Amino acid sequence: MDKFIEYRHLPDLEILEAHTSLLEAHGIPFEVDDSAMRYNITPVTGTGNPWDNQYILKIRQEDVEKVDKLLAEGNA
Repeated sequence: MDKFIEYRHLPDLEILEAHTSLLEAHGIPFEVDDSAMRYNITPVTGTGNPWDNQYILKIRQEDVEKVDKLLAEGNA
């Protein structure tokens, strides 16, 4: 079983889709964690919590360099 690590926190779905499309095109496995779907113990919403409305892109440790290179080339 692959062990995925947190790679990037992405602010919106459009950016997430650009990243995941690139990964799919290059056959790189990934997972997405939607932090907005987690249970929020903060009693007041809209407090500027940095976890609000963020997507966490997870990849395998051995793919980090490859993904870094792809993104640096301006593919996403």
